[in-house]
Parts: sequence; structure tokens; C-alpha cells
Amino acid sequence: MQDQGVEKFNRNQLPHLTEEVIVQQFYPEIVNGEISLFYFNKKFAYACRKTPKKGEIRVQEEFGGKITAYQPTQDELKWAEDILNYLPYRWLYARVDILPGKGLMELECIEPSLYFDVSPNGVHQMADAISNISV
Repeated sequence: MQDQGVEKFNRNQLPHLTEEVIVQQFYPEIVNGEISLFYFNKKFAYACRKTPKKGEIRVQEEFGGKITAYQPTQDELKWAEDILNYLPYRWLYARVDILPGKGLMELECIEPSLYFDVSPNGVHQMADAISNISV
């Protein structure tokens, strides 16, 4: 299956790739959405749930996804922090995307969208993290 940059394939029959790609395991549960946990200077800031529109698997807003504020469980926070402790370098920002019941979907330390609309205090948390960087 191929749809606007998304190609689904069997791991035993890899497609011929002619450019850089991101490969992710497909979980049908993605229709229920994924959770993004945002951290600044190793401190949890806020979280959101990204849910695809009906009939879609991509959670991004440009594909009809819905972004809402989310209160993570203590288990989700612990799990995300355990993942972040494996990073071998210092980071200002990290986003941990998880699929409930399945695991890590993506870990980013750069991000074009911080979803500040789901956390009005998020921009202040990011500014504080930047101002607290010790050189």
C-alpha cells in the first residue's frame, strides 16, 4: 500500500528504496492515537494525544489528526524517563511518542511543532529551559 509518502510492506519483501526513509513498525492500534510526552532540560513539561481522523493512520494535523491535551499516567512518565536516560548526550528538548500498550513509536530531540496550543505554559517552560542552559 502506498499513500502520499506512506508505504506499507512486509519485512520479508522490502521495497526498492531510492531515497532516505523512516521505517516504523505498523500497529493497527494507531487508529486510537499515540501519546507525546514533552521534556525540557530532563523535566516533564506536558503531554498530548494525537489521534488520526477516521480512515487514516497518520496522526498529524495536516492529515486531519486531532491534537488534544493529555494527562499521562505515572507508568507512562516512568517509562518515558527510562528511555530518556539512555540518551548519551545532554539535550534541551525531547519528545517521546508512545503507543499505549505497544511501546515507543519515536524519540525526537528536534521538533518542528511543540504543540504549545495544548499547554499554554509550554512556551514559558521552553523559555526557562533555554535560559537555564549552562555553557
